[in-house]
Amino acid sequence: MGNLINLHHLNNSNAYSLREMPLRIGNATGLITLRNFVVGKGSGSILGELKSLKHIRERLCISGLENVHVLDAKKADLNGKSGLNVIVLEWSSSAGDSREERNETRVLDLLRPHQGLKELVISGYGGTSFPIWLGDSSFSTLVRLTLENCSKSTDLPSVGQLPLLKYLAVSGMKGVRIVGSEFYGCSDPFPSLETLYFVSMEEWEEWIPHGYDQEARGFPHLRELSIIRCSKLVGRLPESLPLLERLVIRSCEQLLISVRSLPSLCKLEVEGCKQVVQRSTIDHSPLNPAVPTERFTNGLSKVEELKMVGCKDLTSLWQSRTVFLQDNASLCRLVIEDCPQLCSLVAEEEEEQQQQGLPCKLQYLKLSRCEYFVKLPQAILSLSSLTEIHIKDCPILVSFPETGLPPQLRVVEISECYALKSLPEAWMYNSNTSLETIFTFKAAKSQ
Repeated sequence: MGNLINLHHLNNSNAYSLREMPLRIGNATGLITLRNFVVGKGSGSILGELKSLKHIRERLCISGLENVHVLDAKKADLNGKSGLNVIVLEWSSSAGDSREERNETRVLDLLRPHQGLKELVISGYGGTSFPIWLGDSSFSTLVRLTLENCSKSTDLPSVGQLPLLKYLAVSGMKGVRIVGSEFYGCSDPFPSLETLYFVSMEEWEEWIPHGYDQEARGFPHLRELSIIRCSKLVGRLPESLPLLERLVIRSCEQLLISVRSLPSLCKLEVEGCKQVVQRSTIDHSPLNPAVPTERFTNGLSKVEELKMVGCKDLTSLWQSRTVFLQDNASLCRLVIEDCPQLCSLVAEEEEEQQQQGLPCKLQYLKLSRCEYFVKLPQAILSLSSLTEIHIKDCPILVSFPETGLPPQLRVVEISECYALKSLPEAWMYNSNTSLETIFTFKAAKSQ
């Protein structure tokens, strides 16, 4: 293959078992497409062969970097390959303890790409720190950055000053304990970031906000934030996220999600955290400015989808200082699962005053594995928009309110609610109920 000097395209994207490149692959100087360059341990081509492949473009994945010597990394000349838009740098996780940390640090430093790059992925890197060039504002066109399974790194790179960065995913960074000032890197960080993922950060304990002022600017355009499997993370999320539309928190058992204002949030998914509470805003009376007053604002008024799973301390949704205390006219889909302390959707002492505060657009309701759930508020069954009700494995649910069914209701599914003996008679004779309504009624074991 080293003799194919006129070869333009070598697409080895799906050659997953490839262990090394052909000898003298660098002789194919006409190559435009080369998807993967695998650095092997044996007699295959070394990384320095890339030096002659000056015309490759679009995307290149370099794997087997644990086998690269420092001098070969310098010869590869990634900085001179301006036709590449996407570069993936992969170290194998199977190399074990034989890997040399200092060598990997130096190799990554020498693999600095050209400044017109649009996407960079670094996977399996074994150094304790990232090179200075990663996060340099001169990478003015970088839009997407992924850092995965760099388990020995103790700090995140200063990528907050990348002007066009829109997507940032950080996963498997087991050595990171604190995310703070080093992450932001400048006074107004992440000016373009829209999507941020933190996944499997096992030792991450604290997310320090940008600057001393809680309202300091940071993430002004963030639209999606996901924090998944960060079991030691405590404290608060960033305060000011004015454009955030989707928030996903999963398997963060120590995290208390404290919300003051997320005015653009449309979808909230919480699974396996302590609790979601609504924080107050401190105002000052115009009559006596020296006297602070506590005011609860409805920071989640635009949420359309809410999913809460495994929130052990959740007792009700419409309750003082919890989510949706104020009116929510936007909520369409509500799913609650594995919340053992949930007794009702509305706290008993506040049920009367909340009759008019329930979401008037609610269409889908699902309750599952809530072992202390006792009753469904009568106001829920008066919502004209409701089309589906699913209730499963709520063992002490005894009855439903004696009221008719909403006119748009199409599906009622009740199963494994063994204390429930019958449905309200009004449900059986409701003239507004369409024939499309499906009853799957599996209640008491003896019936």
